[in-house]
Amino acid sequence: MTTKIFLTVDVGASLTKAFLQIAPDGKLPIEECITQPSAVLRTTESLYEESDHDNSAHSSLLGYGGMYWQTGQIAETNLRQTNTDQHKHPEAIAKVLSIAGYAISKAGNGCEMYLDLLLPQSEEPSFAQMKRDLAKYVSKFLYGPKQLTCAPRFVNVLPESAGIVSYAKVYPSIILMFGHKDFTLTKVKDEHSGLGYIQTWAGRGSLMIQHHMNWTPSNELTGAKLIFSQGVGQKGLEKTLGEKAGPIVASLRQARDLYWVNLQHQLSSDIDVVQAKRIYVAGGGAPAWSKQLKEFFSGKMDSLGPVIRTIGQEFPEWSKSPMTYRLTDAYLVWRQSADRPETLQAPPTRKSVKTTKTTKSAKRAKAEVSNV
Repeated sequence: MTTKIFLTVDVGASLTKAFLQIAPDGKLPIEECITQPSAVLRTTESLYEESDHDNSAHSSLLGYGGMYWQTGQIAETNLRQTNTDQHKHPEAIAKVLSIAGYAISKAGNGCEMYLDLLLPQSEEPSFAQMKRDLAKYVSKFLYGPKQLTCAPRFVNVLPESAGIVSYAKVYPSIILMFGHKDFTLTKVKDEHSGLGYIQTWAGRGSLMIQHHMNWTPSNELTGAKLIFSQGVGQKGLEKTLGEKAGPIVASLRQARDLYWVNLQHQLSSDIDVVQAKRIYVAGGGAPAWSKQLKEFFSGKMDSLGPVIRTIGQEFPEWSKSPMTYRLTDAYLVWRQSADRPETLQAPPTRKSVKTTKTTKSAKRAKAEVSNV
């Protein structure tokens, strides 16, 4: 009797998002939606051994390849200045293992792992090496005081927007991903174009607004949370800063206006955007621009409402949160592997996500992982 784990992890600049299904043979699976602060911090072996931190879905101590890490909430607490540019290879692996460790600790050692990782398109040159390293390290690593083991049967690394590309049914279409650090525009010309037309506008994500404000938050992620709350009408700045919020709110309003004017100009200048029949909108910053986007794109905009409602139904804790915009991409990739519990009659069959290059079948991927 082998337990299977179907895990999709989306490593964002400000938040790690994951969907998890633990499927024991002969039993209905357990599913979770997990978010973890994207902070990660290297530590020493001696400090690791002395720590009595209780690992959880949101925070962990772990070790792999002779390196030791704090991830999630514990790292966020210990970092004076949060670095949002942490998609470097070792850090990204630590973030994935933090979620994988939580899953394996619940499923038990020796389980089978089917893992998808979403990373920014700009990191595509490292995708193949990342895939090999993940397959190697997820099979055996330290998670708190325990050594965890699993059998990686499928490991894949995909660029962000892969899930939404699989959802798109109207062509030609555009996918706009409002990230924390970058803004990504994906062009889907037809059902065969896959992921071949992705443009990353580096530095044009929500973080750019902070850089145009007369305000320096304690760290970038804290600033991002407060700015997001303003964009969706929750008035996080007023609640946090009280009487001092006035000038900062005014500065934010000017920075938002400047950002939108420039974004609107760039989108209007792109012939593929102008000619697209559908504009899919996702990413953590998307809710803050909902009004402007609806007016700009008129009836062509699709904010993935059915997907957001489905996530809310399957994971009620997210049903009323604007954060669901950040979960859609990972969810759509995950559901291609993890069948819904009510329809699960047999072990799920792996379905491939389209790319412009030939995608290996699950059987070939399994053989490749076994040879790592």
